[in-house]
Amino acid sequence: MSSDSIDVVHFSDASCILCHETIASLDEAQLLDRSVRRIKVVQCPPLCLLCTQSPQARTWCHLSCLSILIWTLGDDNVPNHDDLLSYGTLTRPRWKERRLAIYNDGNSVEQCTSALRKMFSVKLVDRMPREIVLGIVKLLGPVCLSAIREFRSHISALRRKPLGAKISLDPSRVVYRTTFRFRGNSYISMISNQYDGRENLRKLRGRLRTDRCRVAVSFDEIGVRNIRIFGPGASTIPADGSPWYYITDSSSQVVFEGFTDGLILRDIRRKFVSNFYDSFLWDTTNPPTINIKNFFSASSTGASHSRFRFVPFNAEAYMLTVHCRSQKILGICAHDLVDLHPSCGICDIYVREKNVQRLCFPVNAREKIQGIWIRTPKLVSTKDRSIIVETTRSRVRTFGLYSRINHDGFEFHSLLGRTDGFVDGIYYNALEGRCDYVTELGVICSSANQSLAEVVTLPNLPAFYDSPTRSLDWYLSAAPLDNLRSLRFSYDEKSPSCTGVLLVYHDGSQDVLGQLFWDRLISSKDISRENTRYYNITMGKLHCVQWKEVDSDVEPLSDNSNGDNWRSIPETGTIRWWFGRLGNRIVIDPVSLT
Repeated sequence: MSSDSIDVVHFSDASCILCHETIASLDEAQLLDRSVRRIKVVQCPPLCLLCTQSPQARTWCHLSCLSILIWTLGDDNVPNHDDLLSYGTLTRPRWKERRLAIYNDGNSVEQCTSALRKMFSVKLVDRMPREIVLGIVKLLGPVCLSAIREFRSHISALRRKPLGAKISLDPSRVVYRTTFRFRGNSYISMISNQYDGRENLRKLRGRLRTDRCRVAVSFDEIGVRNIRIFGPGASTIPADGSPWYYITDSSSQVVFEGFTDGLILRDIRRKFVSNFYDSFLWDTTNPPTINIKNFFSASSTGASHSRFRFVPFNAEAYMLTVHCRSQKILGICAHDLVDLHPSCGICDIYVREKNVQRLCFPVNAREKIQGIWIRTPKLVSTKDRSIIVETTRSRVRTFGLYSRINHDGFEFHSLLGRTDGFVDGIYYNALEGRCDYVTELGVICSSANQSLAEVVTLPNLPAFYDSPTRSLDWYLSAAPLDNLRSLRFSYDEKSPSCTGVLLVYHDGSQDVLGQLFWDRLISSKDISRENTRYYNITMGKLHCVQWKEVDSDVEPLSDNSNGDNWRSIPETGTIRWWFGRLGNRIVIDPVSLT
């Protein structure tokens, strides 16, 4: 590889195509053309004119990464430009790092397998657990020969037991276990009813009693962390810091079956279950009791072995937040309505995601959710799902896109029946492998109260043709203007455009239009309705909403005062806020919302 500089390329920010790390210094920068020749690199923090005129066909990497890759493949197989692009694509993580921290599912193990098989024995690659492959990829990308030394002890442990061994457990006998430490966490490697003399073989804390007891299995994305046994009178089970739990009742007749690859126990469940939801994993040690009538699944066979996140509605007044991308639901969370800066894992994940809309809906004090529907298209084979919620105050909110299709083109599946009570919580399947949206969802109903409606019927929904443009990518939130006291605004930190508004009424209730971002700028004070002006502005194809406060001593402006477009908020009527990837738009209807 020649060291002569044949060109000068300017760039402001880039990452190595092999290890995907950002450049640390100019000494480490190595830009390559299609012939894999070095090119001089100049780093520009702000883009300059030369940056925009640089050749397009350029691939850069760290010199150390390229040298190790050439050494790994051999001098006779020097990679060209297309080879580097191929290696970079194979090792690119499917999830962003902040999502790996919570889910760690859908990693790039399958994508890098073909690259690993070119460097190692096929049998060795097939025997590697996914976390070992992921650890190799995170260290050096496709250059795995140097990283394999760090995992020799792990690979040798794979040969202790056959790959894919099933473990049967007798609950009436003493249970022994071996542990394995990986990434700072302790995992169960093997469980057995027989003591085979191993040094690290220990008795399981507690025993699977012959009488009825409760078994709690702690999971993470790698495998089983712990197995705990509690007496039949244990009403609550303490958490141990694991992200997922499998809780089941056991007796001497219950048979457990585990699955191990010889390194870590990957799974353990009851061998025979009467209902498919008895095998669910939960993010809480005290999962709710499921009624199949209040459950919706996109699959006709149910959601066996799925991970579910439970969102209880414990607060007297709470903010229900649903994250959507197009017609797909990504996550749901709820927090106390008093807390305007909540700490929620779901909110933290999607707050910086592109094309993700955060739909907020406050449920006020002395208000309950009495109806939930799942909206699905009739004729189109798609995974699109939307949620419609109705409260006891006849407030309705649709968590999904509005289109110009008539309501007759959709099916509405009610999650509540006429004998069900109010909704006390909602649960949904978390990210499962390659599926990054919600496909199963259910509700928990109150047994003490009965729904106010004798028959749960679909409420009147706004007409689809009310959207401000012909685009199908619009969300809608609406609120009444009667008895409106004040407003509080949420702004995007990158532009002066307003993303949403918090409405406060004279009776203390609240409502939300648009999107509220708790980690972004929210106006510190409430502005009265009389002193508030709004302005719909269009910049190209982007719609924006601007607000301002006028002096209370100045006479309020009329709708056409001074010929400008600043408008006041009327005392009665309905305000509708359309928002989406095309921006925000306000439409005020003189007819009150009923």
